[in-house]
Amino acid sequence: MRRPLRWLWLSLLVIVLDLGIKALATSHLDYGRPLEVLPVFNLTLLHNTGAAFSFLAEHAGWQRWLFALIAIGASVGLTLWLYRLKRDETLTAISLAL
Repeated sequence: MRRPLRWLWLSLLVIVLDLGIKALATSHLDYGRPLEVLPVFNLTLLHNTGAAFSFLAEHAGWQRWLFALIAIGASVGLTLWLYRLKRDETLTAISLAL
């Protein structure tokens, strides 16, 4: 295995943390009800059915597959870029993995 690919564990860690925090929020927060953490910071559970800022949320669902294909393409491209790095390009490898 080429050395830069060893940083893929970092990508996996970020994905696991993201999914775990989302599961924790779903199980402990009431939908739409703010939970005050600090006087200037609230947590509110909301679901975004579209893309950023609910872009395309009113459409029938095809956008989920479009964005999934874009994400898969980007992941493949970044992994290939990571694979082609030289052993001493550690900072670039970490950046790509994140």
